[in-house]
Amino acid sequence: MTWSRSGSVRWSADSLRRTKTSMIYRATGNIGAIQILLGHSKIENTVRYFGVDV
Repeated sequence: MTWSRSGSVRWSADSLRRTKTSMIYRATGNIGAIQILLGHSKIENTVRYFGVDV
């Protein structure tokens, strides 16, 4: 998310991707499902992406 000069919020694809998967992770606690949704081949990549402990 970034702010434009007019003060409105601008969303990037990555910020939307991170926001939606964060919402799913908080609701389920299932990091494996998030790994699949993000297309990560290694769970370590997903853990690093979110900064969570498994």
